[in-house]
Amino acid sequence: MKDKVVWPKVSIIILTLNGVERIKKSLPAVVKQDYPKNRLEIIIVDGGSTDGTIDVAKKLGAKVYINPKSDVYRSWAIALHKMTGDFTYMIDDDIVLRSKDFIKKMVKPLLEDKMLMASFTREGSPDPSQPWVTRFISHHPAQCDPLYEFIAPSVESTFIEKKKDYILCKFVLGNVPPFGRMFYRVSYLKKTPNWKLKRVYDQDLVIKSIKSGYDLFSYVPNALIDHNHATSF
Repeated sequence: MKDKVVWPKVSIIILTLNGVERIKKSLPAVVKQDYPKNRLEIIIVDGGSTDGTIDVAKKLGAKVYINPKSDVYRSWAIALHKMTGDFTYMIDDDIVLRSKDFIKKMVKPLLEDKMLMASFTREGSPDPSQPWVTRFISHHPAQCDPLYEFIAPSVESTFIEKKKDYILCKFVLGNVPPFGRMFYRVSYLKKTPNWKLKRVYDQDLVIKSIKSGYDLFSYVPNALIDHNHATSF
């Protein structure tokens, strides 16, 4: 994959709202990716920040759009129709891509298998620097609390074939694990009802993709994201 690979264009989408300290961590992790700069697009939809978030985003090279209604689900939809990548990944401003080759790890299975709708990874393993609540729920790959973990389908229940760097998964309605943050193949996403929606919900993107016949996904457990959002009860 390292030699003579024609890397596709990737659009990383980040939603922001008065999160200047968060964006100072999340955005540099995208900018510093070991990925061709001319094949990486960063789209930010901001809900009307007044704390310097927008200035930081522009300084780091992101394309910034404003959603004055500050509706997170409408912002997702706005971002999807502004981006121009072959693949897209949507994150919040409190999520940090853990490794510099995160994008390459997520793209690899999608290049190898044209049947795949999207790739997904797990939340980072517990880190001593994180608040105890985050460390506690991070023992689950999707940061589920114990009660939800008990009633939700496991990611292992969707496994159909293990590859070298990822695991091929088949999602079936009624047995969809709680992973809504997907690295989507845009050409397939455009063929689902999701593309016509004015408000987009992450888990609903997965459900509508399955209903449209796109039920194959790749789990890339070693890509990893840090989601340090649960600071207290």
